[in-house]
Amino acid sequence: MSFRALSREFDEVIIIDLLPANERRDWRLSEDLRDWLADQGVEQFHLSCYTKDHVFQALEWAITRAATTSFILHFTAHGNVSGIGLKATNELITWDELRSPLKRLNSTFGGDLLVNMTACQGFNAVDIQKLEDPDEPFYGLIGPTCSPAPELARRMSQAFYRGLLDGTDIPKIIQDINASEGVNVIWSRTHQHIRNLSL
Repeated sequence: MSFRALSREFDEVIIIDLLPANERRDWRLSEDLRDWLADQGVEQFHLSCYTKDHVFQALEWAITRAATTSFILHFTAHGNVSGIGLKATNELITWDELRSPLKRLNSTFGGDLLVNMTACQGFNAVDIQKLEDPDEPFYGLIGPTCSPAPELARRMSQAFYRGLLDGTDIPKIIQDINASEGVNVIWSRTHQHIRNLSL
């Protein structure tokens, strides 16, 4: 079974960070990724969000930016089967709530939006896609299959972007990360694959 190849070149990474201040300070997941990307010559933006409104404001900013540049959307957050959350305000953003802004982004990108959901159980973000809705919220989704400790999340993120910078196809990047960890810790799907699995 073959899928449409992702042909878009990405200029930058936009990091939307939902972690509370103490975890950002102690874990530095987004900060270290941002610094590492900068060392590789990759433009990046780190948007710190402390409330649900902040997250949707960040997404609106990304939608505006998408008119002039191409990027990967990277979330750093706590997550569960229902969505991603903000500890500071005890708010949950459900996968359903993310559908509309991601559909708008994906449309602007001509169907090529790539979302890296670095959150516990991030693979559950496949629920952003509704099979009865023909308008896709992303081209592809990457996310952990587990609740990764900070060091594992850091390794996975850097390995993923290193693979992209080396020109490696995403399925091979995922395979290599899982092989290096000795267990399946990360997962990826295209919207086409998700639809085909439902047939």
